Parts: sequence; C-alpha cells; structure tokens
Amino acid sequence: GQGDAALIEYGKNRAFLIDTGPRFGSTSYAETIILPTFENLGITTLDGIFISHMHADHTGGLTSIVNTMQVGRIFCRTTLRDSLASLYGDRVTGLSAGDSIAFNEGGILILSPGTNPLLYSSEMPSAENNRSVVMRCDIAGKRVLFTGDIETDIQKPMVSWGYRLRSDILKIPHHGAKGLNKDFIQTV
Repeated sequence: GQGDAALIEYGKNRAFLIDTGPRFGSTSYAETIILPTFENLGITTLDGIFISHMHADHTGGLTSIVNTMQVGRIFCRTTLRDSLASLYGDRVTGLSAGDSIAFNEGGILILSPGTNPLLYSSEMPSAENNRSVVMRCDIAGKRVLFTGDIETDIQKPMVSWGYRLRSDILKIPHHGAKGLNKDFIQTV
C-alpha cells in the first residue's frame, strides 16, 4: 500500500501531524501504527493536523485520531474548510498560498494551492493531487518541504517561489512516483 503521515515535534510537548495515514477497508493505520507510536512517545495532544488533500491514503486516520486524542486545529486548503467544519467544527482552518503560521520555535509557510483555476481545474485527472497543501516548515534552523501529491503541472509553476522553496529536507511528491520536475527539484 501507500500513505503519508509525518510528525513534527517542536518546543516542549508540542506537535503537528501532517496527514494521517491510510485506511484500507476496516484497517486504519492510525489505529495500528500512529496512535500506538504516539502513546510510546508520550504524545497525548496535537496542536494541529494538516490535511494535504482528500485522498484516503492521506486522510484515512483523521477520524480515529480526532476521536482518540486532543487536537487543537485541523488545517486544510480553503476550499475544503466548510466540508471539514461540518464534521469537526470550528477548529478547522482553511489555508491558501501565502498564508503562514508562526510559533516560538519556527513557522510554516503555505506555498500552494494558489488561485489559478487553469492549474486546479476539476477537469484534470490529477486535480485532487494538484490541490495538495504544500508547506515549508521552519523548525530548529531547518527547512522541511511537504508536498502532498503535487504532480509536474503544479511543480513547474512553483519554481516562481524561488528561494522560499529552498529546503533542507524534501518530502518527495506523490510517494516518489514518476513525474518530478527537474527545475522544481533544483530550486528546492
């Protein structure tokens, strides 16, 4: 199978989760892997969960995690905010390119999705992948770029972010599938 979930720990007892792993049938990896790992690490609260996009291999564990532990915020792209708020209430926050979140130990810059309707058209077969929240986390003097499942038609215009795209660590888009844009990789 495939799926994504990444834990960012910062400060004293502070943590964000980026995506929540897959669910295959009745099996949620949140229940079998993520939550037991949190218990072993002594993590009982998440400051926030970032949902890159709505494919099950990235969101399959969301309900299990939210129902099991305290979660401060759920971050998603702006166009999903109302849908997720109907399930999770006013803790859902919509994000778009250019938004940022600051905290004592660093910050997060949202680099995508933008507003160009041609790039994010629902007519495109890769539309949901390309609507992924792309975020650069700056923590402890390091930059980590999380890319969801963006494909080359989004990677290419992202090069215009220039130095703001530059990162120490890159979470390869789309689980490392074919289709990495050379200019995007070089800019990062």
